[in-house]
Amino acid sequence: MKEFNDPDIAYLASCYIGDAPEYNSGRVIQLRRTQTLHHADFCDELYWNNYVHPDAEQPSLDFTKNIGKSD
Repeated sequence: MKEFNDPDIAYLASCYIGDAPEYNSGRVIQLRRTQTLHHADFCDELYWNNYVHPDAEQPSLDFTKNIGKSD
């Protein structure tokens, strides 16, 4: 996909299916993300078990960006 140099096409080819609401329908493990590597410096995918944590809250981008960084 790098040869096309088009982040929108790359997103559609590799990430879109997980962002379609129908993808999570009836599944125990849910997936949500607010950005991908095609449009940002990092991907913030969140997977959770909907029976254990119904409607889990997505961590902020600032929190996700700083995971593993020390002061």
